[in-house]
Amino acid sequence: MVSIPSKNVWMRRQQCPCGDWKCFVTYEGDAEDTTAGTQLIKNDSASSEAMVAPYVGMVFKSDDEAFEYYSNFARKNGFSIRKERSRLIPQLGIYKRDFVCYRSGYAPVRKKHTGEHHRDRKSVRCGCDAKLYLSKEVVDGVSQWFVVQFSNVHNHELLEDDQVRLLPAYRKIHEADQERILLLSKAGFPVHRIVEVLELEKGIHGGQLPFLERNVRNFVQNRVASEP
Repeated sequence: MVSIPSKNVWMRRQQCPCGDWKCFVTYEGDAEDTTAGTQLIKNDSASSEAMVAPYVGMVFKSDDEAFEYYSNFARKNGFSIRKERSRLIPQLGIYKRDFVCYRSGYAPVRKKHTGEHHRDRKSVRCGCDAKLYLSKEVVDGVSQWFVVQFSNVHNHELLEDDQVRLLPAYRKIHEADQERILLLSKAGFPVHRIVEVLELEKGIHGGQLPFLERNVRNFVQNRVASEP
């Protein structure tokens, strides 16, 4: 069950008995009626739709669908995720998937060879234990992925919307923007001007694109390098 705060009233959503994980029954109650075991998700406005947190037993058609769902949940809650381990057997192929918070684990110690100089870049990994583990089962000949373990407990600060969008996992240049960038680049526009043009065309303030200037620069350089 997930409780969604709406001013002084809690909008509760409980999974429908039909068994479809996307189907929920909604009802209202006072905030005092919430139980200690109820999971709460912050909702900034009564009209906005809070995303249901993953839970043990949740079913997905594929591991890609599960990753997309968890990634969207992570973005709405101030972090990003990455794929960790996967296990396979001949009969099922990959049958287990582990997705973890981007700050899970610890960075390996890099050995410095004599005479080499490396930038001491601080790792963002801090041993966070937030995760979602999946297991595949074949039911009536159809593969399904079940959530077998989920934790949303973080040992680090979660980011606000204007910060989380700048995490590497979300700094993606969509195809339409790629075409526009390449066109402006071939017309001789420098990277900083390309960014300004995109911001102007989208009617947004500076720094509000879903990617950074260095992402545009890397994209242009990679495309130029790949051209025959």
